[in-house]
Amino acid sequence: MKVICIFDQFMRKEICIPQPEGADPKAGDFVVYHDNENRENIGRVHYSGRDEKNEEKVLSSYSYIREATAHDKQKMETLSTKAQEAMEECKKKIKEHKLDMLLEFTEY
Repeated sequence: MKVICIFDQFMRKEICIPQPEGADPKAGDFVVYHDNENRENIGRVHYSGRDEKNEEKVLSSYSYIREATAHDKQKMETLSTKAQEAMEECKKKIKEHKLDMLLEFTEY
């Protein structure tokens, strides 16, 4: 099975999804895909077109939609900025309330 391997910036991990016929994204391209809950996500292609023999590594419930547009990339940047702002605000609240907790990441 040919796969597209994508680094998802929000999940902060690399995922492999099935590569449909006719899709040929290049390393470094941004692509839009559906996750297992049918939500649209965007990620940067690490590689594509490789045969993946370990079927367990492939997230078959995910699907490639298209290459990302300028609008998709702008939306990703906006959400990333908001997530960083939320991270700072949460860190302030943790300190203010003297909470014994570790904040790993925020998603917006």
